[in-house]
Amino acid sequence: MGDPLPLRLALPELRYPIGSEPEKTISINQHSIVAYIKTVKEILGNDEFNRIRGTFLGPVIKLGERSLKLSAKIVHAVLTKSIKTVKRHEAWFHFGAQPMRFSIREFHMVTGLKCSGEAREPREGTEKFKWDFLKGRTHTVKDVEKQLRNTREDASDERFCLAMLLLIESILLQKSLLDGGTTFTLDYVKIAQDMDVLMTYPWGRTAYNLLLKSLQRAVDKSLDKNNYDLQGFPMAFLIWILESVPLLQYAFSQVVPILSVQPSTPIFLCEKYLQIASPQLIDVLLIEIKDHVSFYIIFFLFCLMILHLKANYFYGFSLRSHASYLLFLMIQKLMFAWKTKLIKIWMTWPIYPREVISLKLEIGETCQ
Repeated sequence: MGDPLPLRLALPELRYPIGSEPEKTISINQHSIVAYIKTVKEILGNDEFNRIRGTFLGPVIKLGERSLKLSAKIVHAVLTKSIKTVKRHEAWFHFGAQPMRFSIREFHMVTGLKCSGEAREPREGTEKFKWDFLKGRTHTVKDVEKQLRNTREDASDERFCLAMLLLIESILLQKSLLDGGTTFTLDYVKIAQDMDVLMTYPWGRTAYNLLLKSLQRAVDKSLDKNNYDLQGFPMAFLIWILESVPLLQYAFSQVVPILSVQPSTPIFLCEKYLQIASPQLIDVLLIEIKDHVSFYIIFFLFCLMILHLKANYFYGFSLRSHASYLLFLMIQKLMFAWKTKLIKIWMTWPIYPREVISLKLEIGETCQ
């Protein structure tokens, strides 16, 4: 016989206990620059740019061309619901009492970027492109853009490699926009000079690790501040949130109709999104509360059905004539929900959703 199951199961430890999450008016500084997609397209022209569109960057480019903005309130709301974990290479969150994992697998499903495999070193003797910024020890995306503009139009492979490097660094790997932007070492440049290595390098793993560390740092140190930074490609995290919580997706985004998806090519999640709204924080929290509202409505109707059957069977009368008794039961159920702070309803009609729910305000206070 194996060990008996424990009588009490401990719930995961939350970074912030339910009801104590930071609710400041915040803004998130993201450094991913999708505007470089338009820049590269203007430099290369449609024919050369279509070659890049057909690479592993295709799904990210499609998302970037739609000019979707990062919804800071949705991201912040989920970051405040972090679950503590000993796993360093993934992050866990909860929403509507459901745990959610963000790992490299989910990052790949969103972006389509290669996240596994060996990171091959550039082969010796492949430094065939004479780029000016190779003279220093570091470079920025501005240096790559300048080199791309100065490259001859008939050097298609060289322009292709430079354009790929520019898009990878500007969209996926940016850490800061201050003082001219992120400073990169020449390691990525050497990879870009070997086309085979460039096209097989696990850029997704590099981008995911940068984003994950930034998310973990924000959860540990920054959520009680008015603004904080997210490095890498935080739009992938936002899309993962919308995919993990369908209620948020339905409320705050517009996706491609499923019938218009071409089955012949793999469709990654970032390709689905046409629009993403920027709701207020209270609107996001309202979506989470709806689960509790639905639970109490269903529970009340279930109790009503049991009482009705019991009354018919034992006493031979219907509860329809006992409206006052039913009203008493309903008030009791609402008071229970109110006292447990799962939901507080401001009894006014009509009301816009953000004025209906307050997770922390005491009874009698107005929601701002």
